[in-house]
Amino acid sequence: MGVSALAFLAGCSKPYKANLSPDLANQLNDSLSFSQIKADPDNYKGEMVILGGQILSAKRLAHATELIILQLPLIHEQEPSTDLTQSQGRYIAYQQTFLDPATVPAGTRITLAGELSGSVTQKLDETDYIYPTLTIKDFKICPT
Repeated sequence: MGVSALAFLAGCSKPYKANLSPDLANQLNDSLSFSQIKADPDNYKGEMVILGGQILSAKRLAHATELIILQLPLIHEQEPSTDLTQSQGRYIAYQQTFLDPATVPAGTRITLAGELSGSVTQKLDETDYIYPTLTIKDFKICPT
């Protein structure tokens, strides 16, 4: 196995938080669960969290790229579970710098650190759904 392959494997074994800048890592609220966020998203505005999930859609807006994500629990804080039945809901993440939606198609698994920004209500099939929202500070695409 080459040195680059060993470095890649070592990087995958480290928790996601260990790969973040110390400043960002120190701001993270590890005690917040997704169920708490989902129950009262506006109460946690400004909190920094790590979330994971599977992208359902990506759309370029005027000043950001909007990712609608099916939340999935993180396995060892590095990548989302592949068991979709473990999901506790959906959320929307906004990438402020340019992110081409074609690079994050539906089905892509993602782990991200971001700042909770409240909630937005959008249609989900025939019902109104309240999505917690956050601004992405860092993200990692997980292997399929």
